[in-house]
Amino acid sequence: DARLEERLAKVAASIAEQEALLASQRAAGYREAADATAHLDWLKRHERALRRIEATRHETVDVRIIVLGEGDEEISALPLVSLLRPIAPLLEDLLIETEPAKEELYSTLKIADDMIALRSSEPVTVEMWCDHESLGPASDFDKKPALLYLAEQVEVWPPSQLTVRVS
Repeated sequence: DARLEERLAKVAASIAEQEALLASQRAAGYREAADATAHLDWLKRHERALRRIEATRHETVDVRIIVLGEGDEEISALPLVSLLRPIAPLLEDLLIETEPAKEELYSTLKIADDMIALRSSEPVTVEMWCDHESLGPASDFDKKPALLYLAEQVEVWPPSQLTVRVS
């Protein structure tokens, strides 16, 4: 919670700074104002996403993991804040936390984790859906937290189901 508040404060400060810069650039007639406007728009979307996350940090989400031709399993009521990790480490952590006795779920997570681990030598696509809304391929699935990606992309918040397909 403290880290989220800190990030929100930094984004709010950046927004104020960018708004002041944009106003001075417009007043001076600089063409760079278009670049500053685009950056300001991004900062505002980022702030909105962080506020969404903060407001729903106690919610849960169902997560469906699909590995084409290999498995299709669901994890119910996963805390939404557990998605504050990129997809690659999230799947790795879910695999560690899943008991091998849950054979089908464990197998699906293991195959997904193995496929993602091979991404440097073989093409791997990770696609996400949020409540049946396609978010398309996630190009930075090992860098950007899944929850931040969702909060920036979807209209309806909070999500009730996240689907991750690895192929």
